[in-house]
Amino acid sequence: MYPSAPLSLIEEFRRLVGSALLVHIGTVAAFAFAYGSMEVFPRFVVLASGSLVSVLSQSFRNWMRALLHRWDIWQIPVVLAGGGGVAAQVASSL
Repeated sequence: MYPSAPLSLIEEFRRLVGSALLVHIGTVAAFAFAYGSMEVFPRFVVLASGSLVSVLSQSFRNWMRALLHRWDIWQIPVVLAGGGGVAAQVASSL
């Protein structure tokens, strides 16, 4: 209902790691299906790449947000109606 409502940092990280690991498992399964065997991939490589995906995904997301913010891309324009201290507080929080 409110897609622009921000999630807490922990909830955002939990969802990001969950979806990144799900995509990683799907990719490994697709390659295993294409090669006809899982023996092509050592378990260490699968576990290491899954760990890297889950750890680095948040860093990449933060880096990409900063880059898009610097270029003024992917932002939603907002008009504040009102005045006084409340409008200044809302403007500073946004």
